[in-house]
Amino acid sequence: MRRSNRTARWGLLVALCGCSSSEPTTTATSFPGAADWQTTEQLVRVSAPANATSTASPIAESAASVAIQQLPKGTVGTQTCAACHPSQYESYLESSHARSAREIANSTLQAEAEWKHPQSGRIYEVNGTSSTMTHRETVPGTNTLVRWMQEADLTYEFGSGTTAHTYLFRDGAFVCESPLTWYAKTCDWDLSPGYEPRSPIMFSRVVTTGCVYCHVGSIDVVNQNPNQFIVREPAIGCERCHGAGATHAKKHQSLDQNAAIVDDIVNPARLARRESEAVCSQCHLQGALFVTAAGKDVWDFRPGDRLSDTRTDFKVANQGDGLRIVGHTEQLHASRCYQNSATLTCIDCHDPHRHNQGDVQRDRYRDACLQCHGDANCGIDQIQRQRTNANDCSDCHMPKGETNVTHAALHHHTIGVHRQSYQRIQQTPPENAHFASNLGDGDGGSAVYPITPDRQLSAAEQDRRWALAVHHLVFNDRHDDAILQELARAKRVLLDLHRGGLDDREVRAALAKDYLDAGMLEPAKQLATMIVENEPSASDAKISAIDVLAQIAFRQQDNATAMQWYQELTKYRRVAGDHYLLGVCQINAEQLDEAIASLRQALRIAPNLVVAHEQIAVLLDYQGESDQAAAHRIAVRDLRAATP
Repeated sequence: MRRSNRTARWGLLVALCGCSSSEPTTTATSFPGAADWQTTEQLVRVSAPANATSTASPIAESAASVAIQQLPKGTVGTQTCAACHPSQYESYLESSHARSAREIANSTLQAEAEWKHPQSGRIYEVNGTSSTMTHRETVPGTNTLVRWMQEADLTYEFGSGTTAHTYLFRDGAFVCESPLTWYAKTCDWDLSPGYEPRSPIMFSRVVTTGCVYCHVGSIDVVNQNPNQFIVREPAIGCERCHGAGATHAKKHQSLDQNAAIVDDIVNPARLARRESEAVCSQCHLQGALFVTAAGKDVWDFRPGDRLSDTRTDFKVANQGDGLRIVGHTEQLHASRCYQNSATLTCIDCHDPHRHNQGDVQRDRYRDACLQCHGDANCGIDQIQRQRTNANDCSDCHMPKGETNVTHAALHHHTIGVHRQSYQRIQQTPPENAHFASNLGDGDGGSAVYPITPDRQLSAAEQDRRWALAVHHLVFNDRHDDAILQELARAKRVLLDLHRGGLDDREVRAALAKDYLDAGMLEPAKQLATMIVENEPSASDAKISAIDVLAQIAFRQQDNATAMQWYQELTKYRRVAGDHYLLGVCQINAEQLDEAIASLRQALRIAPNLVVAHEQIAVLLDYQGESDQAAAHRIAVRDLRAATP
């Protein structure tokens, strides 16, 4: 009889919490340790080793349970290249690429710092030794001294230091970004790009394989899961520009340089302009998002290919993010110099093997300009040019400006006459002056458009990538009116492709979510089930499909099935809502100890998740842990008092 009453009590609790979707109103964070919640004392440590069982998910339970794939395929590492190419290796070490990332033990930054953020009142601390670094955030409470504290032991330092250093930490199988970045311009710490002073929670950004592509040389990815990987080579190495070196090394290390082995190493200087440019654009062209070709991963790009063989980068019209720090290719393409030349490309000005500065850099840039322009063509007297900027062409015609990244400036790569050009020579621009800074915006009126469209792709593939781009923006909460107006057409495009026989897991996953959002559970379930049954890896599409199946089971009150799917999700991704809803299912199954553990995991990830505090308080009261329950109720009151 008592068991029946208890079941009824848990059912009422779930109803009161209003749980109806896979993602409560919160963002995902990360932490290990299932320590009891104390709003004024408990330090939540958000980092843990890759194999820590207390984390949301350890990186691998056993070698037999996982498939490790090295990306890019066939790479041998920069040190292998250095053995036969010592002079090229020495020059490479002078480049920013060689300093793109490192393990935290190899950081040379003096770490100690503490400050109170003027807008949020939060206190941030950076501490470290010669081989370690920790970041901490303390959030002051409304009714308590401290609402919560979070601290991470860092694993990697990203960035050459020319602009910034940003930091990653590991939480078991997952890698996350710290909210703190060191900026070279100010020689000081501030919030990382994309973090707002009053963001509900920090230490929340999960780093995927796509995020690290332009920072590290190679990785091992686990079960093709974009959320789980291990860094093999910490910096951008030789093979990112020259291609994977396994075949090249095998051929030239053989005694007879086996003629049967095709040497597929690439020299970008010998490529046609589009293919040469793609080598740089793989990292120096980024819009709002990119969509890969069917069955492809961003890591599948190989120097010598067209970039569109692997992916298309999309921009949102009128997104107003100004000069993008990684918009070099797009800006260059808007230049008359580029448009009027058949050969001008990145390496005419940039030597990837050196990081030239000062007079050497200025002279190299001017020499590149003088290949087409005579010195006398400049409308400004040479004496004045020499006096104002040492006759540096790029200072006027590619002026430096603030970017969409905090404390980061960049030379504008649209070559021409800018408003700042007149400022450099201390002149006022004429009223009818036409400036080069304005990039083209839009592609046939669409709010979402490819930055560098490739008309050699089939019409169906162009449509597929565009429609998926619109879906990804909407699924990731980009609800601008212009984007939402494109959604109906994007749905029709994907539906037509699917009905036309296109075998594409990404298209099925997007359509499954469309059907779910429309309340059409049966077709959503059919599409999601098809992906799960036919996809052996833990790909993005499979994870999305499992999410759909979990939500359907939850809505249909199939508690056992929902619990199974949420258990799967907690292994594949690091989302507070997954642990919370798993806890709800465990309450319904009367697995109370397991439910408490799941709710604590949710609070490790998102300490501001009010519904998790409410549920765990009731469970702890029932188990006689009234002090712990009271602490969670204090957290609830404080969080609600802080809500506008």
